[in-house]
Amino acid sequence: MNPPEGTSADAWYWDQSVRDFGPKYVSPSFEKNIILDETTGDGLKLVIDKLGSEYVTTPFPNVMYSAEEFLELPTLTTDIDGFVGTTRAKWISEGKIDEEWDAYVKKLNDMGLERLMEIRKDAYKRYTSVK
Repeated sequence: MNPPEGTSADAWYWDQSVRDFGPKYVSPSFEKNIILDETTGDGLKLVIDKLGSEYVTTPFPNVMYSAEEFLELPTLTTDIDGFVGTTRAKWISEGKIDEEWDAYVKKLNDMGLERLMEIRKDAYKRYTSVK
């Protein structure tokens, strides 16, 4: 069913159905009978979700760093993130990524990228080893 003229789909569905976020059960046989309009409301949301699902990644988890690692991180991340952001903006506006790539990688390594990756890998390894 579509909402009446002048009413948003979300507001109308909320008013007309059990749409709070409490627990509920919908049997598979009932679920098969639900037909959502793919141009509005939840039907549209499901279509949009499918379009972007291949680009969804799992974010890096909140890991714990050792005291020594924690002291190194601010300098490494500030310098490297700043350089990456500035260079990205330059390449977007001026191009030349192919000509400058090798120098870019060298500069990242000179700034401590390998150490930053080692710190993050070690922290992630500790994170995944916790049972």
